Amino acid sequence: MASAQAQITNAASDVKRCSPHYTPGFEGQHFLSNSAAADLEANVVLEQHFQELKEQVKRMLMAAVHNAFGTEDQENGGDLYTTALRFRLLRQQGYNVSYDVFNKFKQSNGTFKEHLMSDIVGLLSLYEATHLKVHGEDILEEALTFTTSHLESAAPQLSSPLSKQVTHALYQPLWKGFSRLEARHYMSVYEEDDSHNQTLLTLAKLDFNLAQNVHQKELSDMTRLVEAYFWGLATCYEPEYYFARIMACKSVALSTVLDDVYDVYGTYEELERFTEAIERWDISAVDQLQLPQCMEVCYKGLLDSYSGYEEKLADEGNILGKCPNAQKQQNKYLNQ
Repeated sequence: MASAQAQITNAASDVKRCSPHYTPGFEGQHFLSNSAAADLEANVVLEQHFQELKEQVKRMLMAAVHNAFGTEDQENGGDLYTTALRFRLLRQQGYNVSYDVFNKFKQSNGTFKEHLMSDIVGLLSLYEATHLKVHGEDILEEALTFTTSHLESAAPQLSSPLSKQVTHALYQPLWKGFSRLEARHYMSVYEEDDSHNQTLLTLAKLDFNLAQNVHQKELSDMTRLVEAYFWGLATCYEPEYYFARIMACKSVALSTVLDDVYDVYGTYEELERFTEAIERWDISAVDQLQLPQCMEVCYKGLLDSYSGYEEKLADEGNILGKCPNAQKQQNKYLNQ
């Protein structure tokens, strides 16, 4: 056994390793140097102002909902803009809203009513809504073609800020964008609108900066993992989902390391043993399979990370955290 171990060790030492020689990125330090929102922390006056704005906007929204569901609205079902906006917002939250709400905008011959062509705001709202379609919803497929064609034709003649909205939407619909970047873009466009509500805009900016401050603090603990962090940030940006972002960041970073191990660094024989170790999901595999030191470090880091996830989730009463060797069970399921 000792002789076999020595042979494996000597063979590993003789392997000529490749290196991808990645150029170090500058994003981490550059991003962390932006401390514009740092002064927001512990500012009692600002926090009080934030809460006051929330209450004002809440009252505004409740009043709007009450007015929207008045007698006239119940009879007519709302204009194109309102109908499409409701549809999109509800579907974004997982509600199975029927696409039949758009039938009233079609003529007897099955085409969309001609007067809609001049309703650019309504067309834009419908265009954004169509991207939440599912298979078999023909009316939304037709609506996507209809709105895309007329928005592309109208875009050159529009004035700002509507022209910016249309151009950006045609390039990247809201549903397909990174929510935080889309929010930042829309705030700048909305501010150009002379009819914008200043209370709503102020709350949106303040909320964005407060959340950004939380994100910057999280990044300060992961200076070299900025790219990986953005995966978690794209999935759940709300401040209360701190642990979910950290999990996502570490998982993406580990996946990147594993990808390099398989694509660049390991030999075929080493990778066979490394793969078996991952399938076992047991620290004893390090010694039993005689992993090279580089893979041993990677393997231990992988196990330690997921053990930490399980402990944290168990402490919070999450059922996944109570499941022994949850990642091992997941690997077994994925390999079936």
